[in-house]
Amino acid sequence: MKTNILSAIGLSLVCFGLSILLSGAPMRVHIVDALSLLIAFTIPAAHITELKDIKNKWKQIIIYWLSGTMLWFFLTPIVVVKADLNVERLAILLAASFIGLIVFISLHLIILKITTNHERTENGAEHANQPDAE
Repeated sequence: MKTNILSAIGLSLVCFGLSILLSGAPMRVHIVDALSLLIAFTIPAAHITELKDIKNKWKQIIIYWLSGTMLWFFLTPIVVVKADLNVERLAILLAASFIGLIVFISLHLIILKITTNHERTENGAEHANQPDAE
């Protein structure tokens, strides 16, 4: 599997795991959170392999992020009794979710940079250990 997809999925699993560990919410809430996280953060990050991809694919990234965030906005009142649909909540959710997207993609790019450098180092070490063909 490609490194960028593994990075996005791994980062999502860590975020989802922390959500479950730090929250006392019922599983139906976690399912909505996981689905929204997948659409809003994981799919956009999986499309990014380097920084310039953000510039080239920004429309796709925004569409997935907005779709996941709106899904979260509309499904949360169904699974959480006290949640309601109002403009103030939507504005706060959009702002927080956009910051989350930036942080998620930044961490994703850092992971890709580290793994790419590690792979280069390993490949360089393998080539250095091979005897010269004469």
